[in-house]
Amino acid sequence: MRKNVLTHLPERLPTLALLLCLQVSLLSCGGKTQPSTPPEAPPENPPVPTEQNRYKKGEILLIEAEGYKYFAKVTANTKRSATQVPVQFFVADIRQKVGNKTALDKVVNKREKPKAGWGSEKVLLQHFDGTQWVLSKDVAVFEDYYLLPESFQGERKVPLSKVRIPIVHPKEAE
Repeated sequence: MRKNVLTHLPERLPTLALLLCLQVSLLSCGGKTQPSTPPEAPPENPPVPTEQNRYKKGEILLIEAEGYKYFAKVTANTKRSATQVPVQFFVADIRQKVGNKTALDKVVNKREKPKAGWGSEKVLLQHFDGTQWVLSKDVAVFEDYYLLPESFQGERKVPLSKVRIPIVHPKEAE
């Protein structure tokens, strides 16, 4: 019997070799076929990180100008390395006096939603009634306007274009 196996071995050798190669190939790829295209090579140079923005177009800032703080909308993304911010002041008189850019050191802060939500915070401000600036306290803060207290006679909703915030100095508060 041993003789028969060995005598037929030369005839079956190519088939056995082919089966052995197939089995090794299947085991090396986990039984899955290999993709026809080679994987992409990693880029030689990693992409250069872009500079982040300090302020984004559309954000509203509170800016010190002419002895008060006024609201202005950022008109273009501003990089961290910039020295000025392109803005449009809501109050037309200030827009004409100051222009369409402001130095970074004049930016007081960015207008953000209060932690308790719009309408939950009360502030002191001045609003323009058409003839003069009027000081009001307990004014509710909303996203794009302020709401004067119920005791106020007349239109209570005041847009950002008619608002300025007095700068209170510690000596004046005493």
